[in-house]
Amino acid sequence: MILNSARQGNIKLAAKKRYYSDDDHVGKTPSALRRLSRTQQRDYLLYWFHRNFEDPAEKTPHESAEGGYQYIWGGPYDASEELSGEFGDIVSEDLLSKVVKEVQSDGTTDWAPGPAHPDMQHRQEDAEGDEVERSQELPRRWQTQGVIIAPLTVGEAVGKPLGEPAHITPRFPRGIKDSDLRQAGGAIQRETAIWWFILNLEPYDHSRAAARFGESRFGDPFNRAAVQAERILHQEFGSVLPDAMIEELGVILAGDWMWKSPPMQLPLAPPSTAAEAITAIVPVLESLAAAVHDLAPPAAHGRIGHNGPPDECAITEQDREEVLEKIKEAKEAAQSNEAEAASKLATLWRQIKEKLDGLGQWTLDRINDFTSEASKEAGKTVGKWLPHYLALHATTYMLVKAADQIIAVLHQH
Repeated sequence: MILNSARQGNIKLAAKKRYYSDDDHVGKTPSALRRLSRTQQRDYLLYWFHRNFEDPAEKTPHESAEGGYQYIWGGPYDASEELSGEFGDIVSEDLLSKVVKEVQSDGTTDWAPGPAHPDMQHRQEDAEGDEVERSQELPRRWQTQGVIIAPLTVGEAVGKPLGEPAHITPRFPRGIKDSDLRQAGGAIQRETAIWWFILNLEPYDHSRAAARFGESRFGDPFNRAAVQAERILHQEFGSVLPDAMIEELGVILAGDWMWKSPPMQLPLAPPSTAAEAITAIVPVLESLAAAVHDLAPPAAHGRIGHNGPPDECAITEQDREEVLEKIKEAKEAAQSNEAEAASKLATLWRQIKEKLDGLGQWTLDRINDFTSEASKEAGKTVGKWLPHYLALHATTYMLVKAADQIIAVLHQH
């Protein structure tokens, strides 16, 4: 297990500090660093220093009336003191002096804490503490994908709410209301919860989640902080599913996740005229093309339980290429302003839909396979590749559904 140490540019691995360079991402222990040549040691010292310290001109506030830079995050630091304190018993004094001269060659002698310095790490942890807690909060339910507010319909039991959340899945294309999901069997409850989860969350990726320090990462309702599946599922389904089931799903989906951002945009309501439909279909086709493009051919993957998606796919590589070509033609037809655009678009869409019709049920079947295989692992987490892989299919299904509603308007005019 790798743990953060007091300063980065080094970490603790098996209780031993390690140092890194631009070309060494495995790291050297102090004793290994001591055995390197002076030229090699220099690279490690420079890497460590520039990870832990930076020119105050980068981010440190400057107030002329207050005497210059305001080291509100710690400092100023002296390069000689810091390098000697870290490496004084590892490398020679002569090398230390040369590295100090090198880092100060541009005239900078007072240093601010860099992104890996403990002062900045502690400040970032404090600043993120409240935001991370807020990040666990679920966006308003109708902002998440696959959720609608379904009205009470004729013939339903008296006492039901006039409108309540409903989750759209291939099994329930019009949505299954919370009150009905509460009474459904365990298999349907699990597949509904996982379908919603993979539509809205993806494995946490620090490189895409973390914005430049000092900038908000939470500017939209779907923030990018790490969240835990069990907590998010409790917030979405806590009043619907048994606690034991949510805990089980939390184990299956253990680890860090983040909200997809920006969320997949689907039309809130179908257009009312053919002209509006032709305009509305273009961005949906663009999103659909991107989603279909990402559906990897089966030959590129392994099998369930072997750190890869299943050895089958909802669509063959040949069909995928044909669908992408038809989507391109459909988009061109929608943008052509030709008199026959609506008719051509409807014909092309029928051909596209024939190829993608089985996506929804295929994905539900794989979700059920996934939960079954995960249960056999006796509590061990099955890799995140599968939820992510299935999410590509689920997203494609939702886009097909959205496009289908728009194309239906063309048939009415």
